[in-house]
Amino acid sequence: MSHARVLLHTAAFAAPLVALYGAAAAFDLRLSEVHTMAGPAVAAAQVAALAGWPLLERYRASAWTAPLLIGLLMAFVTHLLFGPFAIVSQMLFEETPVGDGAISAALLFSYISALVAGIATAPATMAVAVLVHRLRRKELVRVTA
Repeated sequence: MSHARVLLHTAAFAAPLVALYGAAAAFDLRLSEVHTMAGPAVAAAQVAALAGWPLLERYRASAWTAPLLIGLLMAFVTHLLFGPFAIVSQMLFEETPVGDGAISAALLFSYISALVAGIATAPATMAVAVLVHRLRRKELVRVTA
C-alpha cells in the first residue's frame, strides 16, 4: 500500500474524531453522546476515502483543481453517509427503535453533520486530497524512474 493511501485513510480516521470532539467542546456536549457518533463518522469518512482513492489516482495531469474537487466530493459523501450510518448504529448498538422516521432522521443527521462539522472538515478534506494527489504523483515518478 502506498504512503499516499495510508495518509488518506489516516486523515479519514482522524478528521471526524477531531471534528466531533471539537464540536463537543464548543457546544458543551456529554462525551457519551460523542462516543456513539464516532463510529458512524469514521466509517462514513473511510467509505468516502475508499471511493475517492481511484479518482485521485486517475487524474495525474491536474496540479490541484481535480484533487480539490475530489476532496470536496469526498467531504460531501462523508456527510451524506453519516446520517444513515448513525441511524443504523443507533438501531444496532443502542437498541433504540427508530421506526417510520428513520429516513427523515438520517437526513437530519446528515444535514447537521454538514452544517456543524462540514465547515471545518470540507476544506481540510480538500487540502488532504491535494496533498495525497501530489504525494502519489511523486511515488509514481520514483517507481518509473
